[in-house]
Amino acid sequence: MTNRNGERQIVNRRAELNTNETDESEKVIEGYFAVFNSETELFPGAFEEILPGAFDNTLENDVRALINHDTALVLGRNVSKTLSLRVDDKGLWGQIKINPLDSDAINLYERVKRGDVSQCSFGFNIIKEQGMARRWFSQMVVRRSRTA
Repeated sequence: MTNRNGERQIVNRRAELNTNETDESEKVIEGYFAVFNSETELFPGAFEEILPGAFDNTLENDVRALINHDTALVLGRNVSKTLSLRVDDKGLWGQIKINPLDSDAINLYERVKRGDVSQCSFGFNIIKEQGMARRWFSQMVVRRSRTA
């Protein structure tokens, strides 16, 4: 995500991530990657809230799940069917099929399983931003985005 000055920003937010093994003994990381109407403090005094509709018309794009926003560390990708995404009333739910031959993916899977990793972040391009005064703080509301 970039701010108004074009500088890259990374926002980590508490997620509802779980690990699971499917009937085919595939390891997966799954859960809500973003929850609607849940305020997150980006930095002291600045808040973000993702509203329903923020992911409309974006999930058909080539979406990738990355480790630490590193494009060299791809965990899953929707076009290769290793990343599944869907939006419901609660937020953006996703499932990543873990490659058992990828040590970075297995390490992350085990960290999520142990509870050491409980946050995720996502990158997006802001199409429309609404700023609101909140006492003397600022708040950004994402109404619709284009996932990066």
